[in-house]
Amino acid sequence: MSKKKQLYSEDNPHGSGIWYHPTRADLWEHTNKAKKKKRKKIKKIAKKITESVMYPSFGTSFSKARSSGKSTFMWKGKKYHTKTKEEVK
Repeated sequence: MSKKKQLYSEDNPHGSGIWYHPTRADLWEHTNKAKKKKRKKIKKIAKKITESVMYPSFGTSFSKARSSGKSTFMWKGKKYHTKTKEEVK
């Protein structure tokens, strides 16, 4: 009897719903898919963390610029003014 683990898989190359013995290539493909998903998820989280560290919230940037007396400020590479709705009218 074979010592290989049998898999029941929907993405079975021999047809869905069939027990089969995976080849090394099958196992390699499954592990690579899992690794790619993990890497993608980690990159997404890292991007969020980087943006939150590099760019404080708009409100924080606005209030700092306004309290320091600046008429304009930069946030995420764009230029904004420090006037409120009431001051614009």
